[in-house]
Amino acid sequence: MNSLKIMAMAQEENAPKKSRRKRKRQVVETLSSYAKNTSLHGVKYIVDRTMTRIEKVFWLMAIIASVTMCVFLMHNSWHKWRTNPIVITINERATPIEDVYFPSVTICPQIKCKATVYNYTLEKQKYDNLTWILVLTEDMKEFNPKWQSSKIYFKPTTFVKNILDVAPDYDDVFIRCFWQSIEKNCTSLFRKVLTREGVCYTMNSYKTDDIFREKNMHNEYLYLPDSSWETLNHDNYMLRADWNGEVSDLSILLMLNMKDKDKHCHQSFDGFKVYLHEQADMPQSGLYYYAIHPGQATNLALSFETTHTPDELKAYAPEARQCYFPGERYLRFFRAYTANNCRMECFTNVTLEECGCASQFMPHDNNTRLYETTTTADNISSYEDDNDDFDVISAREEDPCNCLPTCNQVKYKADRFKLPFDIKDHQIELYYSRLDLFFKHDSFMSMRRSELFGQTDFIAQCGGLLGLFLGFSVFSLVECVYFLIIRLSCRLIKPQD
Repeated sequence: MNSLKIMAMAQEENAPKKSRRKRKRQVVETLSSYAKNTSLHGVKYIVDRTMTRIEKVFWLMAIIASVTMCVFLMHNSWHKWRTNPIVITINERATPIEDVYFPSVTICPQIKCKATVYNYTLEKQKYDNLTWILVLTEDMKEFNPKWQSSKIYFKPTTFVKNILDVAPDYDDVFIRCFWQSIEKNCTSLFRKVLTREGVCYTMNSYKTDDIFREKNMHNEYLYLPDSSWETLNHDNYMLRADWNGEVSDLSILLMLNMKDKDKHCHQSFDGFKVYLHEQADMPQSGLYYYAIHPGQATNLALSFETTHTPDELKAYAPEARQCYFPGERYLRFFRAYTANNCRMECFTNVTLEECGCASQFMPHDNNTRLYETTTTADNISSYEDDNDDFDVISAREEDPCNCLPTCNQVKYKADRFKLPFDIKDHQIELYYSRLDLFFKHDSFMSMRRSELFGQTDFIAQCGGLLGLFLGFSVFSLVECVYFLIIRLSCRLIKPQD
């Protein structure tokens, strides 16, 4: 009786061990069955009992090499998918000029200060004479330190008013303006705008409240006051070209009064600079311009290039598609995002960081001073001259701006042709120029961003690599699920005797 109890107790103690051995054997048998029947290349040779150990090691190394190469190439495909998924190609359909606005045209007279109003050369001579007198009387030691350390507190309204008072007005620049052969009032067609070069005149730009966030701007003066054209045509004030191959869309007769020329306050040539830009851009001067010389008729044959980006690409990060959709990039001072507006705001921020002040043409708030001291004024002037076209920003190790273009944009350019326009009045020193702008053709090539390497392409390429190196397919995945989950679970839950 005791022996039976001892045998029963021994069986109870050995039961868990037998159960574990049986489960282990079932797992091994299932894995072996999977290896013998799987469609993956080379796996069945590892469990083949007829193979020698050397042959099994050979097939194991071959499988490891294939998996390594496959993973490496799949990683390259993933990197390409994440970093280079977009390509810009030519659109099959050309864009007609009726689908785009006429470009914004900004004209900057090279006479910045009318000598008949304020003669800078004469004032400079007076100051030079005073300086020499002070030097001769040895009073310069007392005068010069005070002058160098004196504060210049410019009220923005006074500062800008002085610029506007001495700058050429509409009557000093424009004689007649024509839009599609219909004469228009130049003062209603063009708006004054403060730029880096001083006062310029622009047309066909967005209204002020469509470009700027006025609540974040100072309220001392306006960069771009709306003209009567925008006020009268507030619902449809943007101009579009009408190509007919016969007359210009925009014709302007310009005037240059040589009596207003100041040799110490003048640019490198006589005449005007013309800039073409997008309507949402804050009109500004730059390095790329078209020179209009006195005594010449200049024709600008316009062309444009549009880039369209479908909404499906919003799923990608802006850095991947290299552009911003509306609302993706916030600017503090600009309601309308463009790459130029972004660079202008960034340049303002960098100038404030480096100099502690801003120029009158830069967007800023009420807490920003234009100039604080004479030294600061000189610093910011030299800072702008030495760092033209935002070289200071590009010279930094990390670009603080990240001003990508808009995803749907229009770029304007022009071919320039010049003819003699020898109309002038020598007695009163007036010289005239004519400017004509028109589109060369009725439609132009357009570009589009599209998916170069999408999710479907990535899956297909990975599937091809897996099939090439391992013979993997969807049914290989089904085999894994069946043998390693379904079959193994069934055997472990209901073990066979």
